[in-house]
Amino acid sequence: MMIGAVVPSALATNPPDYLWGTWVVRCPNGHDDIVTGGTAQHKCEKCGVQVFKDGKVTVVCPKGHANETTLHGKTQSVICKVADCKSECCRKKIG
Repeated sequence: MMIGAVVPSALATNPPDYLWGTWVVRCPNGHDDIVTGGTAQHKCEKCGVQVFKDGKVTVVCPKGHANETTLHGKTQSVICKVADCKSECCRKKIG
């Protein structure tokens, strides 16, 4: 008799959604924090509110523009949506 674990195929094929690199994220109360590495959860250092919600997060470009984005797997790049800006929001890429 064989006993083994069954891994649902959705878990095997769908990686978690997260930011990869160094980013400035903005909480719903308007406070900015720096996050690094691979992160999908972060509580604001000033007010304690969760920054990531329902697969979305607000990242801030180097010029201070807020960009709400939906994470898709290993998110390594978000281009600022402000028409005259178009800056890369990721402050430092990893490998």
